[in-house]
Amino acid sequence: MDDGRPQQAGILDFGQNPTFQPVAANETPAFRNQSSSVLLPPAQTQEVMIIGGGPVDDITSATGNTERIVLSSQNPRYQLSMPMSLPRMHLNAVLLPDRTVFVSGGAISHEQANVPPIARLQSEIYDPATDRWRPGATATVVRMYHSVALLLPDGRVVTASGNPPPYGNLPQWVEQPNEELKIEVYTPPYLFSGPRPRISGVPQEWRYGSVITIETQEAGGIKWAHLIRAGVTTHAFDNSQRLVDLPIRSQGNTQVQVTVPSNARLAPSGWYMLFVVDMADLPSAAAWIHLTQ
Repeated sequence: MDDGRPQQAGILDFGQNPTFQPVAANETPAFRNQSSSVLLPPAQTQEVMIIGGGPVDDITSATGNTERIVLSSQNPRYQLSMPMSLPRMHLNAVLLPDRTVFVSGGAISHEQANVPPIARLQSEIYDPATDRWRPGATATVVRMYHSVALLLPDGRVVTASGNPPPYGNLPQWVEQPNEELKIEVYTPPYLFSGPRPRISGVPQEWRYGSVITIETQEAGGIKWAHLIRAGVTTHAFDNSQRLVDLPIRSQGNTQVQVTVPSNARLAPSGWYMLFVVDMADLPSAAAWIHLTQ
């Protein structure tokens, strides 16, 4: 919702006979303008989190409130979860390969003409397993409306774009009053935590319901294997972002065998980043795989 017209939340089933199951409104609907949301990891749990946002007006400050809803439950409804330390709207939320959520950018209010926004440069990281936020690194570039944040295959996050007046660097060929051209790359804490597991070999073409062998020297110490869908952020929101668990069938020596989901709704066909994660929650760099029927 970004125009003062909240819509009925619900679950749309695109089966042979499409259905729409209404879902109770979230706890703070008046403060979800320019918020973000993610499908919490793993996607199999069908749990969605709404993060931050603000009112439609240009005066009231943003909220730090967050809410979670399990859409696979019999009567799904939102429940408040731990709020962010820094209320913000126009934020970006990115799933990380250690199954946490990285939030960056945004501001405490809308951009207003002749009123510099109070930007949020400090990032935060959310752990869904513990319902806890912790502070992340501080950016040097303001990221607000039209900004993006994307997970890189090496486990870092790139942040780019945004047009927050009076900031930004205007290129001559763009009509936008301000358009930020600087790029920053965020290095999560797990990249400073010791040697990471490595994927030494894996087939690139995958089929639904198949069994895949992943080659890794750390096979015996692998905790998780999962796919993360390639990012497609627009307007600070990635509507196809998901982390899909790959159940481990066997592991040992230099091989980990995993089962690919058979449900294309859970993991739509396309390109994914494959990560393996060790017992210390340290993720590997990704290998690109292509999932299809």
